[in-house]
Amino acid sequence: MLDWLDARADLLDQIAKRDGAARSATSLQHEIAEAKRQLVGLLQDTAIAASAGSLPLNGILATAEVRIRTEEANAQKRTELALDERKLKADVERKRGVVEGAEKERAAWNAQWKDALAALSLSAEGPIETIQEQIDAIDQMRETSVKIADLQHERIGKIERDIKAFATEVERLVASVSVQLAGEDADEAALKLHARLNASKQARDSLNEKSEAVENLQKKLDDCDRSRNDARVIMTGLQRAAGAGTIDALREAIQRSDQQRALKDERARLRDARSRW
Repeated sequence: MLDWLDARADLLDQIAKRDGAARSATSLQHEIAEAKRQLVGLLQDTAIAASAGSLPLNGILATAEVRIRTEEANAQKRTELALDERKLKADVERKRGVVEGAEKERAAWNAQWKDALAALSLSAEGPIETIQEQIDAIDQMRETSVKIADLQHERIGKIERDIKAFATEVERLVASVSVQLAGEDADEAALKLHARLNASKQARDSLNEKSEAVENLQKKLDDCDRSRNDARVIMTGLQRAAGAGTIDALREAIQRSDQQRALKDERARLRDARSRW
């Protein structure tokens, strides 16, 4: 009897545990279904929502885990993109400031450029190449003007130094050559010295010409003497050959010789004419 009571108590306890387990299972099923519903709501996937009843919780959890990882990756990307966007915005703002500053500088430069062109009487509306050529031409003119001014200054200084040196040299020359010109202006003294020098040169040239004329005349006289001596020797030889004692006798002998030569020539001509007949 006691054993049966114990068995009955055990059975009732098992039934109670079964009922409790069934209630727990039902509650767990409700919790699982609620969890599925919440997960499906969070996933917002129509395909999973349509088959949520047949899908196990682990499958939905795995899908949710994948989705979470994807969302986390997307969130990380969004964070990185947001950071990049902030950096880009900051860089854009910085560059915008640089551009604005450059535009201000350009505007100021353009204003200065127009003022500079206006000062040069040039138009800012013309082609930049033409303006550049005109500016280059003006620069070359300025450089040339500076060089000319420097050259003029240098030459003026050199001329002044040369004038001083000339005056000193004239004073020294006057002191050593012509004391009468001492104290006179350097140019006047130089002109007078040149005049005296020219006069001296003319006198020297005249003397040289006369000396040369005398030398030429002496040469002619010497030539005449030599010719006369040669003629005398020839005449003496002719006198001896002709046996003439005097010059007159020699002339007569020469005339007779010329007459004889003429007669011989005439005779030869007559013979030649006769032979032709």
